[in-house]
Amino acid sequence: LAATLTTLLVMPITGLFDLPWWGYPLLALSVAPMAPLAALALAALAQNKVQGLALMKAAGIVLVPPLIAYFLPPAWQLPFAVVPTWWPAQALWHL
Repeated sequence: LAATLTTLLVMPITGLFDLPWWGYPLLALSVAPMAPLAALALAALAQNKVQGLALMKAAGIVLVPPLIAYFLPPAWQLPFAVVPTWWPAQALWHL
């Protein structure tokens, strides 16, 4: 809930995206589940603080596939759908 509200407040204020009014809640709801999923994965996989820090750094790799997919033709983008960050990126690109 906090991630959704924060996204709804920050995105229109920054002015980085020129989206219709209904696009902001759609994007906020598509991105919001990522924060608790990352926290649960971290709690389940890390045995101590050092491992947690290493896992969070390694988790940044899920941000790369949507960037690569952006420069590929649409037919080549479909294999990137297994990465969770691809879906919000697609929603943003198609609004």
